[in-house]
Amino acid sequence: MHTAVRLEDERGVELEVEADWAEIQADYGDVVSSYGALAVPGFRPGRAPGKQVERHFRKEIRTDVVSRCVERLSRQAIEAEKLNPVGPVSVSDVELELGRPFRFLARFVSAPEFDIPDLTAIVLPDGTDAERRDAASAWLLENTDVNVPDAVVEWELSFQDDSSVTPGSAEWNAARDRAKLLMVLRAIARRDGIDVDDRDVDERIETMAGNLGTTARQLRNELLQKGGLRRVRTFMLAERTLDYLLETSGGL
Repeated sequence: MHTAVRLEDERGVELEVEADWAEIQADYGDVVSSYGALAVPGFRPGRAPGKQVERHFRKEIRTDVVSRCVERLSRQAIEAEKLNPVGPVSVSDVELELGRPFRFLARFVSAPEFDIPDLTAIVLPDGTDAERRDAASAWLLENTDVNVPDAVVEWELSFQDDSSVTPGSAEWNAARDRAKLLMVLRAIARRDGIDVDDRDVDERIETMAGNLGTTARQLRNELLQKGGLRRVRTFMLAERTLDYLLETSGGL
């Protein structure tokens, strides 16, 4: 994979990503196989030749491959360039052609610089794990000074399907606090080596899909289209970091 930072200023970062076909060929094959079980005119379900499947579901296959590869490669490129995005990662100028390099531009806002407070000062009350997580979250919000970009608050609000929220309203301030907490927990995770791997995310999606009465593939595709997969990973990392704080409270 080849990457290049094309733009980095107060408006955000633009990252150019290019991957050889070999790096996404397995993704393409997996997506085609998943459509192979569906009905194609003139064939019984699951019996259509691969080329017929590719031809019949060409648009859907392309959408799924792009979504899957963009999510994975943008994350890898961001890590390789040691960048620190916050909020949504938007994608443009996607180039996908069989056998050719896969290219796209990823754009995002960089996390603002801020100091992580002295975590040894956290004193958690006795109570359930949920109550102690809430106490740790409230302490972090109160003791961390960080300016949350409006774009990040807007992304947080986008998952509520409410476009009428205005800056300064109670809903806006609540979304800003949620976004701030996620930023702080992510900063702690980066500093202390806490991570969530792909297997963890896959297991969470399997569980979510079961609860929703859908398949993991369908749910993953829906999440990819809305930027929700990044959100799932972010929340899982936040959960893991809060558990870390509970385990080490008083001994950090």
